[in-house]
Amino acid sequence: MLLELHPGLPLTLEDLARLMIVVSDNTATNMLIDRLGVPFIEEFLLSNGFCRMKLQRRLFDLNARAQGRDNLITAGEVAELLRRMHLGDLPPLSPASCEECLSIMRRQQHREKLPALLPPGAVVASKPGGLEDVTHDCGLVITESGKAYSAAILCADFRDRRAAEHAVALISLRLYEYFDSGGSQPAG
Repeated sequence: MLLELHPGLPLTLEDLARLMIVVSDNTATNMLIDRLGVPFIEEFLLSNGFCRMKLQRRLFDLNARAQGRDNLITAGEVAELLRRMHLGDLPPLSPASCEECLSIMRRQQHREKLPALLPPGAVVASKPGGLEDVTHDCGLVITESGKAYSAAILCADFRDRRAAEHAVALISLRLYEYFDSGGSQPAG
């Protein structure tokens, strides 16, 4: 999206976050990484107990990747981050900032994975992602009965992207059915 606009357009951090989340604009993601800095983002993750997630480079930085610096996520830590965001417990973000993050995620335009098979009354705040050999989606879901849960579904090494995305949607539906019928998510 940003690649289609005039260079030098002044964008706030919130503008970049909205573009990064709502339309998955990778240029906006890299601009956020540049403005915040990798050390700041890493410190945020570590200070909140997320020791296995790593941001070590900008997106598509092939030189850094060739040097062994890669970005890593785990389903468990992403789901925990979203659970804590829902609770407003993600310092230094305030509860209001956490809610604003979820509000932006609820406007996600790419809905072919986690929300694809959920009932129309489900409220989904999600962020999908992917590269040629991986496809992911994570989010905070509120069921029609009002139960909230977080989920992160990560797929790699598949032969058929559409089948992998459909598998994410099916897993998401099963999770929804479980939580909507009274299942509970373990804390932490």
